[in-house]
Amino acid sequence: MATQLISVDHTGFGSYVLTFNASMSAAGAGQFVWPHGVPNGASIVAKTSTSFAVSGISFDALQAMRPDVSAWIAQAGVITSDGFDPSAAHGGSGEVHAPHVELDETARQKVIEVTKEILDGVHVFHSTVELEEYVASSVGNVAEEGGAVASTAEEFAAAAETVGEVAGPFAAVAFIAWVGFEVIDAFESERRLEEQQGFVYGLMWEAMGESDHLPEFVDGITYSADEHREAFTSGVQKGREKARDPKLRAQLQLQVATLGARSGFGDTYAAGELLSALWRHGREHSPGDSDTDTLPWPVPPNRGWF
Repeated sequence: MATQLISVDHTGFGSYVLTFNASMSAAGAGQFVWPHGVPNGASIVAKTSTSFAVSGISFDALQAMRPDVSAWIAQAGVITSDGFDPSAAHGGSGEVHAPHVELDETARQKVIEVTKEILDGVHVFHSTVELEEYVASSVGNVAEEGGAVASTAEEFAAAAETVGEVAGPFAAVAFIAWVGFEVIDAFESERRLEEQQGFVYGLMWEAMGESDHLPEFVDGITYSADEHREAFTSGVQKGREKARDPKLRAQLQLQVATLGARSGFGDTYAAGELLSALWRHGREHSPGDSDTDTLPWPVPPNRGWF
């Protein structure tokens, strides 16, 4: 029986539990995940004979993985441990429509080309709508159904899988987004969490062309409402500045666009999923939180929730 990965659970920033269909040693699991050796900074430890905890998953560690394993990890980074249930999506009906067009090889290569250009920051888009229109315009020689010309949404949906392959796993984007972000250690946890949450909203607001939507703040245990607001807006400013990098902006927009198209529930749903996943990946943990916590998009929750 061939060794197969059967589940991946996200357990924290850069940390996952991988479960296989057969018993093996930690060394054997490491060889399966990283055929050329476990990279520096990453580790893999046996939990049971079939389950292994991996940590230190950096961008380089992701790139060194078997493609099928990195795809599992990307999915675990976006979809919660409860799994993806389309019927539970925001306003979703549970019905996903397949695209009416299929890419021929010429169109597929063109999609790969333009996606690489976007990732290199050659093109900067104000919103995912602009990005999707640009990618869709590159789709040529498409098959028509019933003589009808395919729509932009259908053309992008047909291209989404190829775009996702080029854009890479979500976990790599999360790592890049959080690198270099620092909160003053002297702050108490409640203020650090405000700034961290402001940071992920700032990232996503900037990438999606959204204005600021500041929540209402209340006095906390240690800090006043004004101090909470100051910490949150500081995080927003840092997040917006980070997302002005054309390469990171492109990665965030591509993740939203591909998840929206492939799930069938559009960019609003996908932006909320990405926002929540970014938050879970990079925040510091506090009592009561979990790996299924979500944040509303695009308006943050009013305070009194920490």
